[in-house]
Formats: sequence, C-alpha cells, structure tokens
Amino acid sequence: MKKRTESNLVTAILMYCQVLENAGRIMWVDRLNSGDTTVVKKYRLKSGATKQYTHKIRGCRPGTPDIYIILIDGKMLWVEAKTNKGKLSKAQEDWKFMISQCSSHIHVTVRDLDGLLEYLKFVGVEI
Repeated sequence: MKKRTESNLVTAILMYCQVLENAGRIMWVDRLNSGDTTVVKKYRLKSGATKQYTHKIRGCRPGTPDIYIILIDGKMLWVEAKTNKGKLSKAQEDWKFMISQCSSHIHVTVRDLDGLLEYLKFVGVEI
C-alpha cells in the first residue's frame, strides 16, 4: 500500500476537482506553489553544444494554501492538504486568519479527499 502523503492528497484533489470543473460544477481549480525554486534549463546552441542556465523562481508567499477553487457563485475556496499527523505552520495559521477576514473567501484544511467532498457538498457543489 502506498504511503499517504500531502503530495498524493493534492494530486487526488486536483484530479477530482478537474472533473468537477469540466462538468461545470465549479468554475476553476488550480495548484499553488510556495517558496523559492531553482530551475535549471539547457539550451542547444547552433554549434550543437549545450549551455546550462540556472534561474531562481519565486513561488507564492510561504503559508499560501496548496489549492484554490473558484466556486460558481464567485466565492474562493482555499484548500490546505495535510496528512493525519500534519499540522499547519505558523505562516499557514497566519494566512488562514487573514483569509477569515474576507467574506467571499473560505479556508479549509482537509486530511483526505472525502473531507473535501463533504465540504463541497456543504457549500452547494453537486458532487
């Protein structure tokens, strides 16, 4: 049996929500990446040789949830995926508090796909 990881949960959520988006039950779903990432690209020169360049790319700010979903009614659902033992970091707690001040934005922490599906049903998404 495969180990349950946050990455696996995020993938499952994205796949399921893409089906909901394609069916017109949600407006949009996408993944957010936070933190800095180093990207290495190789380019082929006219001489046939390759040259390597390294680029530093900044993702979203630390604490930004894993996934955002735009619901049909225009509300934003911010989803943080956690394993059963996973806990929100200080930056994630701060983000959750900030977003709680916005009436059209909702933050939810889910530990499995069923948890998200229950919440989507609760806000009126046809599953």
